[in-house]
Amino acid sequence: MSIITDIYKVFSLLLILLITQSTIASAESSPIDPIRLEYDKLSHSISITHLPNYSSLTIFTENGSVDYLERTDTISYMFNSQYRILDQLAVTGSLSFRVITRTEYINEDKIKSIRDNKAGFALGVRYDNYSIPFNPSLEFNYTYPNRIWTGLSGCIIRDPLIHTIALHYTPKAKNQSQELSLLQSLAFLANDRTSLRVSLVSLLTDRQLPSISSITFSASYSLDPDKKQNITLNNTLRFLDSGIGLSIGTSYSF
Repeated sequence: MSIITDIYKVFSLLLILLITQSTIASAESSPIDPIRLEYDKLSHSISITHLPNYSSLTIFTENGSVDYLERTDTISYMFNSQYRILDQLAVTGSLSFRVITRTEYINEDKIKSIRDNKAGFALGVRYDNYSIPFNPSLEFNYTYPNRIWTGLSGCIIRDPLIHTIALHYTPKAKNQSQELSLLQSLAFLANDRTSLRVSLVSLLTDRQLPSISSITFSASYSLDPDKKQNITLNNTLRFLDSGIGLSIGTSYSF
């Protein structure tokens, strides 16, 4: 576990350094161009995320006590692509692959390890209109094998801030519960290269979960002046049944 803890410390330090660098750069550089949303003809992104989860208990027997620990590591890989048929209409697609490893320990001795691989894909249609107030977007998405959802979002731009609100609805289906989720994010454009973002997600239809199910802190850096290539670091706090989980991830968009 110490290795995982060290990785999180290094990852968090990278976020802090990027925030510090962006603050210094914003003070030294010329004012950024006015914020404007553009229709990209073709765009892609590649991402990787690691989510560890732990659950433990102490078992009492006639001969004493036994410490039991179960650790689950989920590593997700995803490739996303978007192609615009028209300026305001795009088709989207994604491929995903998850590696889930469950390891059991008794008194710190590993007794079992199970690995499970899952692959999937998603197809969607997206409509964007950046020429009217709130820059609305509407999206329909099918995720294999049996998940369908639709999303409505909009944003308010107050240079250098962008406030985005999105609703995602998933209807009830076989092996799928009805879900209504709310996402809010606030992005700060520190300069022409660096942006910072905090995002909150709430599942409105599940009363058993907290009002906020996850909080993500992100830092993005553009590799080119046209902002077509970006690297993003993510640190996410997830509020799970077993407690609070911390996941780290990175993505490259081009």
